[in-house]
This record gives sequence, structure tokens and C-alpha cells, in this order.
Amino acid sequence: MIYEEPNHDELVERLDPVRLGHEAGERNLPRPEAVRDAHERPITDELMQLRDRNEETFHGILDESRKNEHEALSYPWRNLMDEAVKEAEEEFERALAADVLKEERLEMNRRRDALARFRREHDLHSEASYPSETQKLWTAVLVVVMLIGESLMNATFLAAGSAQGLFGGWTTAIVFSMINIGASLWPFGSWIRQVNHVQPIHRVWGWTAGGLWFVIVASLNLMLGHFREASAAAAGDPDLNIGFKAWRAFAASPLGLNETQSWLVSAIGLFLAGLALYKGYAWDDRYPRYGKKHRELVAVQQQYQKMTEENVEVLGEIRQDAVRRVDAIAEKIRNQPVRLGQIRKTRARSVRQFNEMLERLETVGNDLVTQYREANHSVRTDDEVPVCHQTPWTLGVDPADPEADSEHDASGYEPAQPADVHCQHQDACDRIQKSFEGHKRALRNPDERSARPGVMGTKARTPVRTAAAGSGSKLYPVAPGKQE
Repeated sequence: MIYEEPNHDELVERLDPVRLGHEAGERNLPRPEAVRDAHERPITDELMQLRDRNEETFHGILDESRKNEHEALSYPWRNLMDEAVKEAEEEFERALAADVLKEERLEMNRRRDALARFRREHDLHSEASYPSETQKLWTAVLVVVMLIGESLMNATFLAAGSAQGLFGGWTTAIVFSMINIGASLWPFGSWIRQVNHVQPIHRVWGWTAGGLWFVIVASLNLMLGHFREASAAAAGDPDLNIGFKAWRAFAASPLGLNETQSWLVSAIGLFLAGLALYKGYAWDDRYPRYGKKHRELVAVQQQYQKMTEENVEVLGEIRQDAVRRVDAIAEKIRNQPVRLGQIRKTRARSVRQFNEMLERLETVGNDLVTQYREANHSVRTDDEVPVCHQTPWTLGVDPADPEADSEHDASGYEPAQPADVHCQHQDACDRIQKSFEGHKRALRNPDERSARPGVMGTKARTPVRTAAAGSGSKLYPVAPGKQE
């Protein structure tokens, strides 16, 4: 119970009005002309104290109710929305002023300038062109297939001249393929790109490397053809030294191969070496070091772009936090009618309960006073009814004022209008989005930052009214009366 209820039986037992009445009546007290009965005071004082305690509770409830009503009506939602927008703008400013991308931007500009200078110095007018990582992977697979295929092709007849047999032939074939194909891929494939260099000395080195490659590869594959013919001759002469015979034949006449299959083995080896040389040549841009410098710039640009997007996400989080704060303020003020209704309903219930308590208290008090007076009159010897007993006893307090449940706040505040709330809410969201877009542009285009006006010096632009990117909820509120 909100109020302290009068307990009739407990009061009768504790105050014993009959005994008090008998004690006073036996002495013919109070006097017939008395306007107050001092012997009745213990009863009435107890009732009045109970009334005062409940009245204090009642006024406390009324004060709290009016305070809550005042707070609901005077809720500074416009100021709070403005503060949320300003705080978001300040956080945007701090995030941008930190300029965490400064070092990456300087490195990217340095790489860009270096590449531009390289292009000027080497008279380059086209973009660098080189295979992708996937294309390089397929090239590597092709080279491995060529190495294995050539090794298998040569292992059989090379085994004839090896003391370790097939194992020795396989080992020799692998070493040969590594020289024939591996060396052609790198370093000769890289060296030969020097023929495209703008400086003559580099071009001379490129052609020299190409010539040296051809001599080495042609000699190696022709020697392999002679080794095959020597291996075939060793089948009828076990004591024949195959390696010595092949070397003598090659020294005497490098092109003196007698069998078509020997020419085929040499031609296949030369073809595979040439294919490996081409793959090595095409492994990067045809101009030496151009592809490397271009990749360095691309890597820095990608890192800068990644960090930029991460910082845009930070700005987005600031924007979302601000929007959520504005949404919460708008939701609270939209619930103002419900809140006011609850406050006033609770206050009206409290008024009713207080008045009902007063009625019960007065009923209990009248019963106690009546018992006292009847007991007093029953034992008096003067048969007089004192003046103070001729009027009924009352609490001396009127029921609570009906105006306590008034729906008009004395402060003069008016309930917020839904259309006004919607407009203010949408305007706050627009300002947050506009600030976000401006700072995002300034982050992605630091060269546009200059003196004000505008966000970080950029001219203010009208933002596109769209939902916040990456936000789980819609940025803009729903107009009154519309459903999502």
C-alpha cells in the first residue's frame, strides 16, 4: 500500500477509548462549557499524526509526479539532437586531423614521382605490362612439365654412359634440363630484355647475352645428340667410352649428326630452351626494371587504399553512433504522450487512493471518538453533555484537489508535435550524413583540404539521401503515419 492504513482493532486495543472516557467522566470532565476535551487528545492526536504522515506521502507523490511531467514536457530534445550532430562533427574533425595516412601518402607520392622520373629518363610512353600472378603460376607449371618431360626423354640413352645406370642417367638428364631450360628462363630471359633499353651499352649487353645463350644452348643440345649416337654405338662395343667418343665427335663436327632421331633430340631441346627463354623474357615488362617499379607503386597504392577504407569505416562508425543517439532521442520524444499518460494516470490513482484513505481514517476516528464520548457520558454524575462533544469529530482536511490531476503543466511547456519531431530528426540525420560525406571526401582527396568554408575546407555539397553505408538500420526516419 502507498499509504499507511488505520487499523481499527489495533487502535482500539492500544488507545482504549472506553477506559479514557470512563476516567474523564467519573470526574465530570470535560466541563460542560469546555470547547475542547484534553482527555480526548490521545485519540485525536494519534489520528492526526497518521493523517499528517499520509498527507506528507501524498504531497511527495504529487511533487514527484509533477517533476516527472515537467521533465517529460521540457525534455530538450532539439538541443540534444544538435549536440549529437556537433559532437559527431567534432569526432569527424579529430579523426581527419590525425592524418594517420600521412606517411603512406608520402611514400605513395614518392613512388609515383620515382616512376614518373623513370619513364622520363627512359623515354617510356606506355603503361607497364606484365603477367598476372595467375599467369606466372601457369608459366611455372609449364616450366616444371618441360623439365620433367625433357628429363624423361633423355634419361634412357644417358643411362648407357653412366656407371650408376638408369639412376645416373636420370640424374644427368635432370642436370642437363636445369641448365637447358632453367638457365634459359633465368637469368638469360631477364638479361635479354636489355635489348629494349634506351642506353646503347645495355642493348649491347642484351644482344651479347642472347648470343651467349644461343651458343650455350645450341652446343649443349648438339652435344646431347652426339651423346645419343655414342650411346647407340656402345651397344656393340662395351669397352667404348661414350662420353669421350661423343666429345670427340662434337669437337670434330658439331653439326655432324648422322641420325634423324639425334637431330630430333637436339631440336626438341633447343625448342624447349627457346620457349623457356621467351617465358623468362615475358615474365616482366619488356623494359628492364619498369615492371618492378610499377608493381612497387601499385603495392603502395593498394596499401594506401586499404588504409583509407579502414579509416572511412571509422568515420562510418562515428556516423552510426551519432545516428543511433539521434534515433534514441527521437524515440524518447515520440513516446512523450505515452509517458505523460502514464504519469497522469498514476497521479490520478494516487489522488483517489489518498481520498479513500482519508475517508477510512475519518470513519475509524469517528468510531474511536464516539466510543470515548459514550463511555464518558455513561459515567458522568452531572448528566451534562459538554459543548465539545456536541459536534462530530473530523480530520480537518478536505479531499485532494481535483486539479492535482490536471493535464496542464504550470511551466507552460507544450507536448512535442509528431511532425515537428520527424522534421528535426530527419534534419539531424541529414547533417550527420552531410558531414560524413564531406569528411570522407576530404579523407580520400587530401589535396582538396584548404581553408574553410566547408568540411575541412571542402565546399559543402548536398548529400545523396540514402541509407548509411554499412549501417544495420535505415539512416532516415519514417514520416509520421507511414509504416516501413
